[in-house]
Amino acid sequence: METDRLRSNRIAVIFDTNFILSCLKFGISFEDLDLVIEKRFEIFIPSNVIYELKNLDLNNEDSILRNIALKLIDKYKILRLKGNVDTSILSFAEKKRCIVCTNDKKLRHALRKKSIPVIFIRNRKYLELDGIIL
Repeated sequence: METDRLRSNRIAVIFDTNFILSCLKFGISFEDLDLVIEKRFEIFIPSNVIYELKNLDLNNEDSILRNIALKLIDKYKILRLKGNVDTSILSFAEKKRCIVCTNDKKLRHALRKKSIPVIFIRNRKYLELDGIIL
C-alpha cells in the first residue's frame, strides 16, 4: 500500500475537509507542515474528502475556496477511503499510525484518545502538533 512507512520511509499525513478549507481561509500554506513535522512525510487526501469537498453546500466565498482547494490538492496522492470521512480517517490512522490534520474537535479528541498525532490550526495563524510522532 502506498502509505506503508516501511516502503516509502515517510510518514503519511492525512488531510480532512475542514483542515483544507480552513488553511485556505486563514492563509496558511500546506508547506508550513515542514515547520511542525521534523521527519520526511507525504500528504494524502482521502477520496471521501474529495467527494465531500465537491458536494458541500457552501456560500459564495467558501465555494471559491472549495474550487481553489480542489486544484491545490490535485497534486497529492489519493487515499481510497469509503464511508463517513471522520470514521474512515480514524480507522485508517489507527491501523497505519499516520498523522491526521484536522480542526474537528470531536475527531481530534478521538484521534488523541488512540495516541494518534494530530495537526490543527492554532489562533487562525499557524499549525500546531498535538501528540508525538514516532
